[in-house]
Amino acid sequence: MLTFTKRYYRVNRSDIAYLRFIIESYDGLASLSTVDNINGIVSMSVPGCFVEEVDQLVQALKSEITISEIAFPDGSVDQRERHDGQEQIKNA
Repeated sequence: MLTFTKRYYRVNRSDIAYLRFIIESYDGLASLSTVDNINGIVSMSVPGCFVEEVDQLVQALKSEITISEIAFPDGSVDQRERHDGQEQIKNA
């Protein structure tokens, strides 16, 4: 069973489309969803095998856009979900 990590980030509203373009250009690396477009909150669902690569990409993007990982919605930063569609959330 493939495990995904869900991460939440705050970005400038004007950078959401750019971030989506960059993330989606790496096919299969992660999927990006807008959680709150007013406050610039997005979530990334990352396959467990690509967590380090996404961390490196986010670090590199910090030189281009303002992006910071946030704890959302229950105070945890790292949440896991199973690929079979049944969500399983854990604090890491």
